[in-house]
Amino acid sequence: MFLPNPARNIVLWRDATATLTPEFMLRNPIRDYRNARIISDSGMRLDDYAVGLASSLMGKFGKGKLYQDWVENLGGYGNIISEDKGNFAAAQRKILTQSPTKKALNIVNPKNFLQLLRSISDITESSTKVGEYRAALRKGVSKQEAAYRSRDLMDFARAGTSIRQANKIVAFLNANIQGKSR
Repeated sequence: MFLPNPARNIVLWRDATATLTPEFMLRNPIRDYRNARIISDSGMRLDDYAVGLASSLMGKFGKGKLYQDWVENLGGYGNIISEDKGNFAAAQRKILTQSPTKKALNIVNPKNFLQLLRSISDITESSTKVGEYRAALRKGVSKQEAAYRSRDLMDFARAGTSIRQANKIVAFLNANIQGKSR
């Protein structure tokens, strides 16, 4: 999760202290759902969000079919957590190299506890997008178009070179810009 680059570690800790708090984890999904209802091109409903939440939660255990379908169609790479390529590469290495008995989460370890909080945050972030994906599929669009619509709700990966650099100094600058771009 943490890279050898000290400046990057500072940014990760700064973002973690803002987004990995219980208050943020309760407030953010409500705000995301409300905003998605307003800007959804697919007519997202509360049941879409509920199914998206359940599928995102099950997807973390490899069982959420809708979530897996959404990820396979590239809808899952616009979240703020999934944007961290080092985190993605580390998770991939962990899955490929560890035995099943070592994959169990040890919550006593502070590093694992931080990873648990990041997973909860990613699940709540994904649930709105998976809900939009479901609503778009219900409208009859292709899976790729549905994934695009879900990612377009709030795409943290979309940013220019200057904003990426400024985002290292100004917390959530890109998130604020992307949130208002729609």
